[in-house]
Amino acid sequence: MEDAAVSETETLRKEEVSADQKTETLIRQVLAMEDVAVSETQTQRKEEVSADQKTETSEERTAADEAVGRLQSPAAHGKQTETTDSGRKDDGDIGRSARRILAVPGNYGQRYVEQQLGLRGVPVVEVSNYIGEAIDLAVSYGATDFLLVGNVGKLVKLAAGIMNTHSRVADGRWEIFAAHLALCGGTRAQVAAMREATTTEEMLTRLEEMGLRVPVMASIMGEIEAHMAHRIRGQMNFGVIVYSERFGRVGETAGAERLLEGFCCIKS
Repeated sequence: MEDAAVSETETLRKEEVSADQKTETLIRQVLAMEDVAVSETQTQRKEEVSADQKTETSEERTAADEAVGRLQSPAAHGKQTETTDSGRKDDGDIGRSARRILAVPGNYGQRYVEQQLGLRGVPVVEVSNYIGEAIDLAVSYGATDFLLVGNVGKLVKLAAGIMNTHSRVADGRWEIFAAHLALCGGTRAQVAAMREATTTEEMLTRLEEMGLRVPVMASIMGEIEAHMAHRIRGQMNFGVIVYSERFGRVGETAGAERLLEGFCCIKS
């Protein structure tokens, strides 16, 4: 039995290492693509600034020639002229741009991103169960925005600070729903009903029947946001969107919609 347990532990560790390496590679690739896009944007902006400067210089010369002509005319003798400085475009924002990561646990999350959020053509990083490691890697590679989109069955675990969502590591789903149901005024019988449910979809269905799905998910999302903020420690912007197969989008953190709009602007 001990040999079997050791073998299972070694297998799990190998899976974690392999997943971390895959996630790291994907994050590097996505950020490299962002850097290329930023470089192209910077080049375009610099060209626009250069063109504007050339236009302004030409306009200044024309104005100067006209002023000289006026000064040389007899009617202009003895009159004082006023000059003004021409404005220049501020190019101080050149070189400043977001480095975004759109992360999903797996294929279902990617399908939801494409079909329900309309983000076809946007690079997506599959992070499997290793949410915490993906966050750390994104920070280490200088990501500025991190948007995580996934099914409630996995991401609800974040509300308990579980950053490795593999079932062999931790579960806690019904306990999370039960605790937040109690916080939202659920009765003892209603809380017990969470334990009887076998899936998170069934838990949401029971909450819907109780008329408490929306407040319970809002409470859970608040806790997810707190744990994400604790892990990230202000080193990048983040957002989390949670969906259900039956109910669609069931929750999001405060910064999720703004980050989502940013990805909508870069989709192909």
